Amino acid sequence: MIKELIDKIKKYVELIRREFGSLNVALIASLMIGLAFSVVAYFSVNIVSTAVIENVYLAEDAKAERAREYAAELQEYIDENGITAEKSDDSFAQWIEDNKYVFLMVNHIEDVPEGSLLEYGSLEAYAEAHKMHVITTYDGVKLLVSVGDFTETFYYELFNIIEFALAVVILFAIMLAYVQKVTGRIKTLAEEVSLVSGGDTARVVNIKGYDEITDLSKSVEQMRVSILAKIESEKAALDANSELIKSMSHDIRTPLTVLLGYIDMMKERAEEDPTMKEYVLASEKTAMRLKRLSDDLFSYFLLFGQGTEVNLDNYNFGFLIDQMLAEYMLLSSERGYNVEMRMTEEAGNVEISTDPDLLMRVIENLFSNMFKYADADKPITVDVTVDGEICKVIFTNTIDRSGNKVETNGIGLKSCRKIADTLGFGLEFGATEDDADIYVTTLSFKIAEKKIEE
Repeated sequence: MIKELIDKIKKYVELIRREFGSLNVALIASLMIGLAFSVVAYFSVNIVSTAVIENVYLAEDAKAERAREYAAELQEYIDENGITAEKSDDSFAQWIEDNKYVFLMVNHIEDVPEGSLLEYGSLEAYAEAHKMHVITTYDGVKLLVSVGDFTETFYYELFNIIEFALAVVILFAIMLAYVQKVTGRIKTLAEEVSLVSGGDTARVVNIKGYDEITDLSKSVEQMRVSILAKIESEKAALDANSELIKSMSHDIRTPLTVLLGYIDMMKERAEEDPTMKEYVLASEKTAMRLKRLSDDLFSYFLLFGQGTEVNLDNYNFGFLIDQMLAEYMLLSSERGYNVEMRMTEEAGNVEISTDPDLLMRVIENLFSNMFKYADADKPITVDVTVDGEICKVIFTNTIDRSGNKVETNGIGLKSCRKIADTLGFGLEFGATEDDADIYVTTLSFKIAEKKIEE
C-alpha cells in the first residue's frame, strides 16, 4: 500500500515537472526567487540599520556628545574668524550653511531670567541644566547656544541606497546563476553535437531536466542512435558486398585461369594451322583482357569499397623509390621498353612519410598504364628530384598512336588518385602543352620533419 502511494506521488511529481519544466517557467521561477531574496535582504538590512540608528546613533549620550563637538567647532570658528557679538547673526548663518545637517539657537545673557542664574549659581550650570552651551565671541561677549543635528537623515538615505543596491545585486546574482546554468548546458550539448558530427558516434548525449534543452538533447541522441544504426547497417551491407566481390572474383579468376591453360595447349597444336593460330591468339588476348579487368575491379573495390589500413612511417626518399623502380625497370626491359632513371644526390638525403605497400600499388598501376599506352620505341624516363621542400618522382613517356593499344576503363588511375588522397601526396598526369604525344605523371611528396644526418 505504501509502495503504491509512493509510486503515485512520484508519478504526480513527474507530471508536474513535465508540465512546468520549460525554460520560460524556470526563468520566471528564478526571477521570483531572486525577487523574494532581494525583498528579504532589503527589509532585513532596513530593520537592522534602523535599529542601529535609533538605538545607537540617536541615543541621548551620543546626541549630547555630538552637540558638545558642534559647540566646540562653533567656538573655534568664532576664534579663527574674529566674530564679534555685533556680527554674530550673519556669521552663525554662514556656519549653519556649511554644516547643513546642524541647527543652532542663540540666546543672549540678557534673555536669561536673573532668578535662574541665582538659582543655578553660574551661567555654565544653567547652560548644562538646559542642555545649552556657553560660547564667547571675539569681543568677549558670552552667548548661550543650543546645538543639535539631524545627521541621521543622511544615514537613513545612505542605508536605503545600500539596501536597494544589495537587493539588485542579489537579484542579478540569482539570474546570472540561472543563465550560466542554461548556457552551460547549451555549451555541453554543442560540444557533444560537435563530437558526434566529428564521427564519435559512440558518445552518449547527456540528457537532464524536462525543458526545451532536454528535448533538443533527446533529439540529438535519437539522431546519434539513428546514425549509428545506419553506419552499422552500411557496414553490414559493405561486408556482405565484400564477401560477394571476393567470391565473384574467385569464381571469375578460376575459369579464366583454366581457360588460359587450355589456350596455351591449343597454341602448341595450332602452330601448323595459321588460321587456327590466329583464332587462338585472339582468344588469348580476350581472356587476358578479362583477367586484367577482373583484377582491376577487385583492386578498385579494395580501395573504394572499404576502409584501407594505412601504416605511415618515415623512409629515405631516394632509397625507397630506387627499390620500388628496380623490379619494374627489369620487367620493362623484358617487355621491350627502355626505362631510364635519373636521381639527384639530394634525393638520398631526405625522408618522406608514406606507406610503402600503398605507394607500391601506385607504381604498379603507373607501369601497367605505360605498358598499355607508351610507345616502346621511345625511352621512358623517371626523374627523382628534390625541389625545395617537395620530393618529386616524374614519369615521362611517349604515347603510342599506332592504334594497337587496348582502351580500358581508367580504374587504375582512379585507384592511384584514391591512394594519393589517402597518403597525402600530390598526383598529376596528362599530356604536355608543348607536345600532345608526351605524357607526364608527377608524384609530389612533402619532406618529413626528420632529415638524415650527412
